[in-house]
Amino acid sequence: MSRPVQALNVVSWVLLVMVFGGCSSMSNRIAIDVSYNEGSFSYTGDGSASGPMLVSALGPAGIAVGVAIDQGIASTIEQGLGSSNPFWLDEVRGKVESFVNESCRANAELPNLCAQNKLEVMIDKLSLVKRQEKMELGVQFRVGGLSRSSEIAIVSTADEVKANQTQLIDAISQAVVEGLIAADS
Repeated sequence: MSRPVQALNVVSWVLLVMVFGGCSSMSNRIAIDVSYNEGSFSYTGDGSASGPMLVSALGPAGIAVGVAIDQGIASTIEQGLGSSNPFWLDEVRGKVESFVNESCRANAELPNLCAQNKLEVMIDKLSLVKRQEKMELGVQFRVGGLSRSSEIAIVSTADEVKANQTQLIDAISQAVVEGLIAADS
């Protein structure tokens, strides 16, 4: 082999190593797994607020009736979430994973988060609370054994949340992202 051909082979190998080495370092994606503790959805709204008023008509059972109304609404929302979109956790995972990977690619200030290869997010509790004319979604979750919580305001009624599950999925995703960012700070 002549010297120019050998030099060309060496340069080719160096370029290949740089290209493939560079690509592998840029493709460091963080896999995120999201799971949910079914039956842990709660709702506090008009039923609980009306409980004390029902006491005058029903006695102590009035409070129980008010709480039962809210439990029924919570059950309906949770069942609607699963039946209208059985893959809602996949949507939450996709949205959270997309945000985390885009932030890490953009060199965002999330050093602990970006150093991970995989995150397991366990949603322990979802709570929807009616506060005057808006709803507040609370999400309690664990990442790597550490508990986190986040709250998001939703400008909707309980009926609108029941009818529009996409808004609830977006709010859950946003709450998990905000909790992850807070945990990394």
